[in-house]
Formats: sequence, structure tokens, C-alpha cells
Amino acid sequence: MEQVLVTDNSSPGKAELPPFLIRVEHLDTDKQGFFRPAASVRFAASLRTSGLLAALPPEAVRDLLMLLTFISPNGICSPHIEQLAEAMGVPVSKARNRFERLAGVRFRGQKIIAGKQRDNGLEIYSPLPWLAPVREDAIANRRDEVHPVLYAAPRQAVIDHSRATYARPRAEVEREVERQLRRPYPSDTSDSKSRDASSENEALPQPDHDTGEKAEVRKLLTGVGLLPEQVEALLERHDLLSIRRQLAWLPYRGAKNPVGLLMAAVKDNYEAPPVLRPLPPTESPSCRQELGELNRDAEIDVQIPLPPDTGKLTPS
Repeated sequence: MEQVLVTDNSSPGKAELPPFLIRVEHLDTDKQGFFRPAASVRFAASLRTSGLLAALPPEAVRDLLMLLTFISPNGICSPHIEQLAEAMGVPVSKARNRFERLAGVRFRGQKIIAGKQRDNGLEIYSPLPWLAPVREDAIANRRDEVHPVLYAAPRQAVIDHSRATYARPRAEVEREVERQLRRPYPSDTSDSKSRDASSENEALPQPDHDTGEKAEVRKLLTGVGLLPEQVEALLERHDLLSIRRQLAWLPYRGAKNPVGLLMAAVKDNYEAPPVLRPLPPTESPSCRQELGELNRDAEIDVQIPLPPDTGKLTPS
């Protein structure tokens, strides 16, 4: 589109760019030539150098800028008076008076805006072409710079790519899990097994060679839920009799955390639970007499019942 120049009548032969420029860009251009328009208003130095900015009253400058904000994506700027009044926050009558005054302003013999009434009765105002010409610009997205079309890969192709990139063999994953659980993996060779387990289990004695009572106690402790290092710590620092005693008493303690209670009981040598303790002697003479008669008549054999899960252990 041909540019409109503002001619300065006071200086013949001198021409400069318009104060405003409405630029319409072609965005998202496809192969068929269709595009999405996007318009913007740009300021030129002639807004200052031509004297237009100094010639307009402050209220007229505000009204002119308000008018230019109603530009459409296609570069059309023709708002009706109701839109302008709503944007300015004033009654329609007051907005009409202000834009009628702006329409009467002349700069170098030319109007800067024009008002007219459409067939539907709407009263519209628009900047004149010399003040804000429209220029279409397709540089932003030229037709020979079309973005490539990306297609989604099939589901199976995505799965195959993920497996090839991120997946690990199942045997390798199972072996790693077994190592983390501190148990030897059966398919490991002797060399790799000793090399991989040495760093983790070097400080722990190997329980596989223990036999007899110690192996039985180790099995019972593991069944309670103790970790291998906790089991070995108890067996190393405490005698088997104390551990067996606390194992036999553990079901009668009603522990919410059996592992913690068992370790504390073995370490601090807890006494028997209340239910297993003998009744204290009474101080009543009548009770003493009755107890003596019972002892003379029959021998009392007190046996402590064992819980069903204690196996061969007997309370001490």
C-alpha cells in the first residue's frame, strides 16, 4: 500500500511520515496462503516533529489515543460512541461532545478524525488516512517459511522407543533388588557375588554357617521383623538366654512396635510382663492361714501358659 505523507505547508517541498502507522501482520500463513491477521499501532517521530502533539490540547490527545486503541485485527478503527463512552467511563452525551470537538480540530488545514452515522443508526468515529494509514506486512510469516507439520507417532512406536531408551533387562533389575535387600542372587557367579556383596555385607557376619541354638534364635528374631544388622547386634552383645526370655515374653506385652520393644527389652533386661509375674504375699492373717492350709493339703504347681507362636521356647 502506498504510504501517505504529511506535507508541511510552511516549508514547501518538505514531507515526512504520518504520525501513526497501523500495521497489519500476516501470522500463521499456511500453504494455501491463508493467514491470521494481527494489527498494531506504531508511533512515528513526526508525531513530535510535525507539531501535532504540541498543537492538540491534553484532552484531545487522550481522546485520540483512546480512539486508536479500538483497532481490529484487520486494521479497522471505527468504534461507535457507546463503546467510546464505556471505555472513557463517561456518559454517552459527554463522550459525543468530546469527539465532536476532536472532529472539528484541523491541523494544517486537515481534519484528524471523522464521524459519521451508519445505516443501523450507530454513530462511529475513525482516524483519517493521512493521520494513521494502514500497511499490510507479511514479513512476520512469509508463505515460503511455512512451519513443518508434526504428526504424532503411533502408540506402539512410542512404547518401543521408551523401552529401548529407558528400560533395563528384567534379570538386571531383579538382581539389583536382591542386592538392595541384602540377599544373594542365585544366578550370580561366585566372583561377581563376592565383589558386589563385599561393600554392603562386609561388616556383617554371614549367618548361613551358624548351626544349633544360635541359628534358631537368629531365625526367631528375623521372624519378629528385625533387620539382619539388628539381629547380629543382639547376638553379639547379649547372651542367648536373655534373648530367648524376651522373645517368650514379647507376645504378652501387647507391643505396637514389636521390633523396638524387643530390642529395648533385651538391652535393658526388662522384667516379665505383669500377667506372668507371681502374686505378692498378702499381709492379712486370715489369708496367711488359708494359704497355709492349702499348702498342707495339696502341692500347687503353677505353670505359665505360652502363646501359640513361641515354638519351642519356654519362659525363664
